[in-house]
Amino acid sequence: MRSLRLLALNTILISAVVGTTCITALAEDLTVKLVSIVSPIGYGEQETLVVQTEAGAMCQAHAITKGINFNLAARKAGSDGLVRWSWKTAASSGKGHVMETRQLEVVCATGDRKGTLQTEFTVR
Repeated sequence: MRSLRLLALNTILISAVVGTTCITALAEDLTVKLVSIVSPIGYGEQETLVVQTEAGAMCQAHAITKGINFNLAARKAGSDGLVRWSWKTAASSGKGHVMETRQLEVVCATGDRKGTLQTEFTVR
């Protein structure tokens, strides 16, 4: 009887652990296309990134260049599928005003699908 209780308890514990550690993986099948980005652009100027994906998808953009750290606010694609971000470019800390290429990654998701776009722009 005791071994049946232990077996039942172990089964419950294993189910609880497995149930809390499983996550749903998003399929990488949502199209994200670059529409426009200004490049080259000067320091302190207004940069604008425009991507197109499925209407209603949520998109997040962030820098992936080493030494540059910024995230652009999550945005929902409009009925035309377009998502726009604008920000002022800044100098990299300690680099002054040298020409440099910055890389961005955009990740969009809707339902159980996601898509990723990587692009770059030059700041001078």
